[in-house]
Amino acid sequence: MAADRQWVFGYGSLVDLERLAVFLGRELPPEEVVFGRLRGFRRTWNVATDNRLDLPGYKIYLDPETGEQPAAFVTFLNLRRVANEEAVNGVAFRVSEEELERIQGRERNYRLTEVTRHWQPEGADRGRPGRLLTSLGRPEARARFAEGRKSGRAVVRPSYRQIVHGAFRNRGRGWWREYRATTDPPDVPERALERVELA
Repeated sequence: MAADRQWVFGYGSLVDLERLAVFLGRELPPEEVVFGRLRGFRRTWNVATDNRLDLPGYKIYLDPETGEQPAAFVTFLNLRRVANEEAVNGVAFRVSEEELERIQGRERNYRLTEVTRHWQPEGADRGRPGRLLTSLGRPEARARFAEGRKSGRAVVRPSYRQIVHGAFRNRGRGWWREYRATTDPPDVPERALERVELA
């Protein structure tokens, strides 16, 4: 793993390399992709977007049947720190500064945080990145989830969950089992919502 540029660790939908390549607008050569794990973390569903707000350049979610914008708190995956040696599986990919800015713009519920010392690549000869970042939920995003859960308005989009599950299933049964073992199931209901990008 080359150390001259920054790397980002994806643990949810970014594990889908085809979708990641579309987002980045380029192919990902093998030397810029390393599968592995982050030690000391566990996945959980505890960050949310307040769908009542229209934020320019971001997105909203509409009911596909009525076209209405429900007052929901749309919930996403996050990582939480754990004291034991548990580790989450995912993918590290190399990014430019411009791509890093685009990822941060996409991940507004999160703050890119350095996790280099937690990285454990698959295979003994893949090395360590110079700097590895991952998206950790911002306090305000976790507070939005807590508000939504308390009010009964926090929901998970089944289409998002299916993208995440598909990404791990496509890596093989072992990766899928590992994902399930290191991920807290969401304790809020699902609701079909259609994502709409705002200009």
